[in-house]
Amino acid sequence: MRVCLFLYRGMKATLWLSILTITMAYAGHAQLNSKYPMGIPPAVKPGAWVAQAWTASDARFLQMEENIRKQIRAGSSPQAILVAERKNAQEHPLDFAAQFRWLFATTQAAGESDNIDYRAVEAVARQDPGNIRAVARIRFAAGVLLDQNRSHPDLDRVGERLLQTDPRDRWVRGHLIYDLSNSPASLPKAEVMAQALVAQEPNDAEAHSALASVYQNLWAVSRHRRIYAEKTIAEYKEFLRLAPPDDPFRHDAEYLVKGFTKRLSSSIP
Repeated sequence: MRVCLFLYRGMKATLWLSILTITMAYAGHAQLNSKYPMGIPPAVKPGAWVAQAWTASDARFLQMEENIRKQIRAGSSPQAILVAERKNAQEHPLDFAAQFRWLFATTQAAGESDNIDYRAVEAVARQDPGNIRAVARIRFAAGVLLDQNRSHPDLDRVGERLLQTDPRDRWVRGHLIYDLSNSPASLPKAEVMAQALVAQEPNDAEAHSALASVYQNLWAVSRHRRIYAEKTIAEYKEFLRLAPPDDPFRHDAEYLVKGFTKRLSSSIP
């Protein structure tokens, strides 16, 4: 997921000239901005679905996700897949599976379109039976990506419940790290989670990118700026070593490494 830097009061403008618009990464997504005209859509707000028990099998929905991932791995454009799934969902508004595929496709294509379509979130929310973990999982991820101001921190509860049922769910963990990173108060928790993710998946490029993004946010608020700048550089370099040549975030990661290196070499913390 590419996640955008959050602003802190008192930051010098010169700092943000070099890095404010550059994004951080996890789980194959770019910076995400809501299309919703009034901010976070009501369907994303925590409600009964947050605490509802997951009693039904979610195998069918997980297979839908995997089918879309297979198409992407085979070379299909995530944006093209999204267009097709959106068209199918809108032509079959009562087909819950079609709405689910549309929402999952929009999360996968977010790196190309730089947003997530709130209409897909609402389409799933209208028909969500509430007892399927895979549906709660996709609603949690979409909610995190849309709610960048953490106006509904109760979303964290969903992420934590999802991880309790599957501690190795990297997709959920990545979104939860991003969500926690958007609040200075929860940055230490995000750091612990990201470090654990790297320890669990040391050869996963996106795990290193997630940790780099947390270090980057810690650098923005910490007194130990040089230490966190060095850690940020190290993790982004590891991401670049492990990421495929065509990873869309490579350019941004390279830019961040150069920017932080320049600041260190010029004695600017």
